[in-house]
Parts: sequence; structure tokens; C-alpha cells
Amino acid sequence: MPPKVKTSKEDVIKAALKVAEKEGVAAISAKSVSSQLGTSVAPIFRVFATIEELRNETVSQIYAQYIAYLKDYPFERSKFFTYGLAYIQFAKEYPNLFNALMEWGFFTADAIGKEVSNQFGFIEDSVASLSSLSVEQAQELFYHVWLYTHGIACLICKGSLHLSEEEEKKLLITAFESFLRNYQ
Repeated sequence: MPPKVKTSKEDVIKAALKVAEKEGVAAISAKSVSSQLGTSVAPIFRVFATIEELRNETVSQIYAQYIAYLKDYPFERSKFFTYGLAYIQFAKEYPNLFNALMEWGFFTADAIGKEVSNQFGFIEDSVASLSSLSVEQAQELFYHVWLYTHGIACLICKGSLHLSEEEEKKLLITAFESFLRNYQ
């Protein structure tokens, strides 16, 4: 009778996530994940053909964690504002995971716009709350606010900018109101 499997695919992914959170996705290796698991490398290669396959699965899990973070973030002022704060806070709290999503192409303008629209009805809801905007204008406003927010998040993530949450809020409010004035 073969020995009972003690390490599941989920265990391997959780270990890889811990490595990614501490050191980044590039640090995911058979050695680092097996060390995190407290096992040999055999369980890893029992469920993943290559380390690249494990990295891909890990990044997919990071993205799911990111989406859950956005959904669970406490609502403030508007969906635009809440999304911006959540985006910056994710970069601040999980810099290695934020970097992984950037490196793997999850934070392109198109990807973000589609995801936000799909997950939250974001653009359509904003039109309802800002009734003077067309759908196209709301999408354009979102794009401008996202570019600004992404810049702040990247600077914070890399340690080049240190802001309190109140300072982040003030920057986002000022930027949003400035961009919005272009449509009035």
C-alpha cells in the first residue's frame, strides 16, 4: 500500500504564498517552498510539473487575495474613493504581492478597468452617483484617477513615499475633485 499523501496542493500553494509575501514571487523555488512546508521537495513536484507552474498558480491566488481585499475594504465617500484607498493600502500592506501583480501584468489600465467594471459595476454605479457624466466620461475619469492612484501606490510600495492614511485620503480627494472639474 502506498504511503498516505500528507501535503496537499493547497498546502503547497499556501507555502508558496508565504514565500511570495516575504520575498516576492521570484523567490519561489523548490527549496524555499519545501523549507516553508517543512518537507522535502517531493510534495511540490507531485502536484506541480515545474516551479513556473507553481508560480503561475501562486500569482492567480495573489490576484484572488487582492480582489477579496478590494471587496472587503470599508466603504468611504464613493466607490472611486474606496477603490483608490484600498489599492494604496494593498500596496502598503503587501508590497511583494503588489509587485507580483504588476510584474505579471495584472495592473495594466485595461485589466484594471475590466476587473473593476466586472466585479463591482464600478463605472455604471459612478455614473448614477455623478449623473452629469456619460459612461465614457466616467470611464475616462476612472482612468485618470487610477493612473494617479497607481503612481502613489508604486511609490509607497517601493518605500519612496511615506504617507499617513489621512494624507492618502487628502491626495485622492484633491485629485478626484480636480479631475472631476474637467467634466463640469
